[in-house]
Amino acid sequence: MVQYLGVLKMATLTELNKEHSDLTPKQIKNREAFAERESEAKRKISLEELREILSSTIKHDDSTKTLTFLSLLLNYTSQEQKNLVFSAESSSGKSYLALETLQYFDDSDKIILGFASKKSFYHDAGKIEVDEDGNETVIVDLEKKFVVFLDQSSDEVLKMLRPLMSHDRKQIELKITDKKGNKFKSKRVILKGFPTMILCTASQIKENQEKTRSLILSPSTDQAKLTASIQERLLKECNREAYDKRLKSDTRRRRLMMRVADIKTANIENIIIGEALRQKIEKEFLAKRQVRKPRHSRDISRLVGIIKSLALFNLYQRERSDDQRTIYASKQDVETGLQLYEEIAESNELGLSPEFYRLYAELRPYVDEFGILKDEIYALYYGLYHRPFSNRRIKDFILALESAGLAYTEQNQLGDKRKIRFFLVENKKQIGQETLTNE
Repeated sequence: MVQYLGVLKMATLTELNKEHSDLTPKQIKNREAFAERESEAKRKISLEELREILSSTIKHDDSTKTLTFLSLLLNYTSQEQKNLVFSAESSSGKSYLALETLQYFDDSDKIILGFASKKSFYHDAGKIEVDEDGNETVIVDLEKKFVVFLDQSSDEVLKMLRPLMSHDRKQIELKITDKKGNKFKSKRVILKGFPTMILCTASQIKENQEKTRSLILSPSTDQAKLTASIQERLLKECNREAYDKRLKSDTRRRRLMMRVADIKTANIENIIIGEALRQKIEKEFLAKRQVRKPRHSRDISRLVGIIKSLALFNLYQRERSDDQRTIYASKQDVETGLQLYEEIAESNELGLSPEFYRLYAELRPYVDEFGILKDEIYALYYGLYHRPFSNRRIKDFILALESAGLAYTEQNQLGDKRKIRFFLVENKKQIGQETLTNE
């Protein structure tokens, strides 16, 4: 569809370049229609309108789907690509949200993998070149590609891709070893370009290096969202033809696809945030983080990325350089970006998925200075969400909170010592402060 619109646009532009005296009444009408379409295509799209368009298939999750779409837009810049991790329980809509948002982007830019081992990624995605000595080099060209892992339960692939995810260099050389027969043979792998990495997982990411390199998002699982999701699934599966026809006839969806196509072909190389706006970002970011952590140097990059994506989204309303390859972010982009980032800042800066951070906030009132048993967490979870908390998920949850410095576990001293008791660090601090005050 996007290709067709592009051809139509070029053909109409050819007509419009003629002198007015050479145009027939039909061509004049076409010219007026084109001018109207061109004006509509370049009209500013607000975040509220963007959310409404995305809501045609993605219900609720306003912050998550907005941040996802904006982050994906950065794929079409020179070096602003970001990594996204969708982390949540099974059947919560992680893959659905990622894939539905990608519907607005060119299929030729997508590499979608159900699962990949650390070596199969290079074998399948790469082009093999053999030199005169028989040595193989695998060239993996990922420039401006969306690399999507729909169900990745292992961190091994991420460990292999760390240099790529951190944007150390545009071309990275790696050495891997393959076994051929009874012998091991080294293979040279060259990764080219900066892709947008998208990981969907029901497991907690354990390594801080991956957490700090990615924006961590979680679909919500509240009752309103689940009800809307069920209704949407019924609409789709009861009459797929009518459902697809409705989406294809949605003029706002088509317009958003055209905007994405325009951004891709614009080949924007730089998005500049002016000095006064840079100072505003610095002041507000540091004011809310009196105690600075090493990871904040990467967190600020995610905030800047959100601001740049907002400028890119409405590039027609932004100041541009003479060669049209550089755009300048506005004050509104900065203010909106700061607001969007704060919606996920606390969980991400703790290295937690928003899902686990929400659960932590829900459980806090029930955990006093004496802590609670692991079994009691099961019961609380069931009481809050009316579904069981799997053993693997609760282990991931406790480990995530311990890694974030929010909780710790000890042997139960109030009964059966074979059991583990779960404590919140904030309660321990309060007890220490009270003891010191009493002394």
